[in-house]
Amino acid sequence: MCIRDRYQRRVREVDRDVLKTRCLGRRIDPVTGVTYHVKFNPPPASVASRCITRPDDTEERLEKRINIYEKERADLLAVFKDEAMILNGNRNMNHVFAEFNTQLSAKLYKKERVDAAAGIRKRATRRSKL
Repeated sequence: MCIRDRYQRRVREVDRDVLKTRCLGRRIDPVTGVTYHVKFNPPPASVASRCITRPDDTEERLEKRINIYEKERADLLAVFKDEAMILNGNRNMNHVFAEFNTQLSAKLYKKERVDAAAGIRKRATRRSKL
């Protein structure tokens, strides 16, 4: 999966079978909109009977989405190679988020240092012209 935003690009690498398990086990409570998972976050007994599966959470549609992703992934990484972060998405969501946070913090720290150095060079260049 690739998520793109204004500041950072991240690619979470997820095993195909893990992705299938995650998507095909997803259930939604149509009353509250809360998303559950039959294995990882089962709905309470009082809600389970009304939960539905998203229409696009079928094995056929999932295969189609995965194939499109795999075709487009290389192009995305080529464009965003300097900004992309590759994350192992086969782990617990909290571990993935922690790794993302660590990598993002390191990139922001490096950018701040580069920007600060550029500012020092600009000021020195302006002074030398005076």
